[in-house]
Formats: sequence, structure tokens, C-alpha cells
Amino acid sequence: MRRLLLAAALAAAACDSKPKGPPVFTPVLPDPATVGAVRGVVRYEGAVPAPKLEPMGGSPECATLAEGKVSTSDLLVKDGRLKNAFVYVKQGLDPKYKFPIPGDEHVITNEKCLYVPRVSGCRAWQKIKMLNQDPAQHNFRSAEWSRTLSGKGQFAIVSFDKPAVMVALKCDLHSWMIGHVGVLDHPYFAVTGEDGAFELKGLPPGEYVVEAWHETLGTQTATVKLEPSGAAEAPFTFKR
Repeated sequence: MRRLLLAAALAAAACDSKPKGPPVFTPVLPDPATVGAVRGVVRYEGAVPAPKLEPMGGSPECATLAEGKVSTSDLLVKDGRLKNAFVYVKQGLDPKYKFPIPGDEHVITNEKCLYVPRVSGCRAWQKIKMLNQDPAQHNFRSAEWSRTLSGKGQFAIVSFDKPAVMVALKCDLHSWMIGHVGVLDHPYFAVTGEDGAFELKGLPPGEYVVEAWHETLGTQTATVKLEPSGAAEAPFTFKR
């Protein structure tokens, strides 16, 4: 009995050692009179493979939702501009700055047997709403947790307690369902759309290392110097 009580106490202590919620701190923000922006376009040079079409033969519910096949392409390029690149300030931000945790939820959905968006970004400790929009069972799994949503309208709320670039998501029930989330302790990040463009607004003056991440092409970095109330360019070109 004593051993059982000791084991229970140790387990409780281990649980208590985990963070219970967001840290409490006083925000310290850049002077709005001096902030600027880093802008750029992420480009791609090289052959673009034909879109990947995943057959839904083994998943009747997804075959119906996706009309037989679904595009799972991880390399999306239009006019030489790269979609779904995650661009963020990697180094150079003064650690004195403390940014409030957003009160709104970051939403990722299961939609026609895909994660939407496939690539996104949020803040550490920000609530993430995993939402199932399909009349089918889906799963969200990261290295830290797993949530299964059995039908349309079901959702789960999760969060990450520290920065990570990138967090991989997958569905245990449908192997082609893959997603990526960049988690940062500051708001200076963006995901490129079809035009490949990004803008990191509200940055205090300084010298920064900006990184562009892509799930199959890897990473590139650029060093930029931002003057007070200025603008700087950080172009990226991936090749294969």
C-alpha cells in the first residue's frame, strides 16, 4: 500500500511540474513611431512536378467528399512564385520585447480530407482550434498529443508552450493528410500565398536574420538591416 501511495504521489508531482497555463508577464512593445517592415517574394526556379492525386479507394467517405481523388501536392508554384513558404524573424529581435498572447483562436480544419491550411503559423500558448468540417472521422496528431474527431462540427482546443519551427501534423486514419504549424514567441511571421509575397510589419529597427521554410525545399536565410520607420527587402529563391 505504501508503495502504491508513493507512486501516486510521485505521479501527481510529475503532473504538477508541467505548466498549467500561459505565463504571466507585462508586455513590452516596440515604439510604434520607429517600427518598419521587412518585405519580399519567395520564388522557385526549376521544373514543377505534376500535381499529386491521391486515390481514395481505401477510404469511401473521403472518396465521396473529394470526388474520387484529392490533390496532395507539396510544391505549389504559380508564375515562379512559391506558395506555403513560412517566413519569420529567426534572429535579431531584442529579448526585452514581450508580446501579448493573442486572444483569438488559430483554426485548422479537416476539409474534404485535407488539413486547411496546410501550412500556418501561430503563437506559443495561443489556443489552436482543431475543427472537423467533414462527416467523417479524422485525427490530429503531433509529437506531443493526439486528438480524434469523430464527425462534422467536432473540435478540440490545444496549444504549444514553446516556439517550434515547424510542428508536423498528421492524420493516423488518412496517411496523405499532412500539415505544418510554425509556433513563435513573437508576431513576426507570415505564410506566402499564390503570389509568393510576405510582409513582416511592426518590426523595431535593427539587424535581423529572416528565414524562409518550405516543407520539401528546406530553408534559406537572409540578413537585413531595418532603419527606424524604414522598409527592407528579403528576397528568397529556391531551386531544385
